[in-house]
Amino acid sequence: MLWTSNRSPFRPRCPDLGTCPPPGARPPAGVGGGRHRRGRLRQLRGNDSGGVAVLMALGLPVLAGFSGLGLDVSTWYLERRSLQSVVDSAALAAAYALSVGGDAGAQQQAADDSLGRNTFALGPGDSFQVLSPPQSGKFIGNPKAVEVRLSRPAQLYFTRMFVGDDGVTVSARAVGAEIVGDDVIGKDLGDHCVLALDETMDGAAEFAGTANADLNCGVASNSNSDRSIHVRGTAKLTADPAQAVGDIRVDGAATLTTANPLAPFSPPIVDPFGPDRRNLQVPAFSSCQAWPSFSGEGPFTVDPGVYCGDLLLEKKNVTFNPGTYVLDGGSIEVKAHSNISGTGVTFVLTGAAPQDVGTVTFTSQSTIDLAAPTTGEWSGVLIYQDRKATGVESGSLIENKMLGGSTTLLKGAIYAPTRGVRFTGGNKGGSDCLLLVARKITFTGNAVIENVPGACSGIGAGDMKQSRVRLIE
Repeated sequence: MLWTSNRSPFRPRCPDLGTCPPPGARPPAGVGGGRHRRGRLRQLRGNDSGGVAVLMALGLPVLAGFSGLGLDVSTWYLERRSLQSVVDSAALAAAYALSVGGDAGAQQQAADDSLGRNTFALGPGDSFQVLSPPQSGKFIGNPKAVEVRLSRPAQLYFTRMFVGDDGVTVSARAVGAEIVGDDVIGKDLGDHCVLALDETMDGAAEFAGTANADLNCGVASNSNSDRSIHVRGTAKLTADPAQAVGDIRVDGAATLTTANPLAPFSPPIVDPFGPDRRNLQVPAFSSCQAWPSFSGEGPFTVDPGVYCGDLLLEKKNVTFNPGTYVLDGGSIEVKAHSNISGTGVTFVLTGAAPQDVGTVTFTSQSTIDLAAPTTGEWSGVLIYQDRKATGVESGSLIENKMLGGSTTLLKGAIYAPTRGVRFTGGNKGGSDCLLLVARKITFTGNAVIENVPGACSGIGAGDMKQSRVRLIE
């Protein structure tokens, strides 16, 4: 019997159906086997469906590897962005600590506290460094800058087989600095001529009512209040720059015009006449003399010296010769229709006890034309109020007042570190340089300060540069 591979290698050609083997029966041993194997080989050789499976088997690990690498790289990228945000915040915090005189320990603590505020916990293998001055980058060695570095081992999902146990480290760095004037970045940020020293008071620098204050300079407040500088009512303030330790608030119909961006949440401005700078002190004296009688309208001329009690002038024409005038337990009050002048003069208000220190009041329809000395210990200082002076009386802040209608031409600094200074309607303060440094400064009327850039430093009053902490790398 002959066996053939017609459709099936096991289907026989059998003319006699009665003698044919049943369907599915195997051919006898040795019958048609070689021909069967050759047919199967021809089938395999002609069938390409298995090649796809082979290629998939070979390529799948490569595809999986690239997918895994992409996942790992994406994870690293997100991790680095997270680290950069954390390190930026830490660098700003450390730079702020440096700006207020903090040593390396204070800067490290500030950076550590910043990590806590950002709910970032250092783990095994993490490295966190606070370097002052920076040890790398453009500002290496700069004493006003702080460099912060943060690194941590990256999570490895698919790439461990390539990099081994050494792993991959994700790193970030930032450099923060206090920028004062043209320091660090080479850009002058402008001068302040108004500085409120109180560290917590609402409206330490306040522009209220119908005040229209054109300062031609900057205003700063060291208060951490959310109304550190407060412009309210229908007040209009034009100042550049404007900087506060706390926030700057403009309410109602009030306006604040400035050329540079507002700078809330900035470092405090150092008291230019306080212990950390010039540290001016009341001159030593053992006795005082009485003021002249000023009988009649004058004119009168007064020489420098130590005087007892108040200086009260009304309808007087008085010239003060150059020098230092110490008022022991007395105030200065210039009333209506007076004409007061003096060049190279400084008025120092003091007293035996804090409550004895007097104040300064310029009232309506008086003309005040006074200029500070340009050399010597009191250079640039026009009015100095003793730092020991009582600041509050009967629950209210004691103020020095330049009241409505008077014309004040003042050249130099008015310094009242424990008390307020109030300007109101019609005052004109300036003549190239006027610095107001007081616990609180209030403008409630029209006031113009005609400062000329550099004029205050030119007369020895110094200057109060805008400062801010920012990232510089």
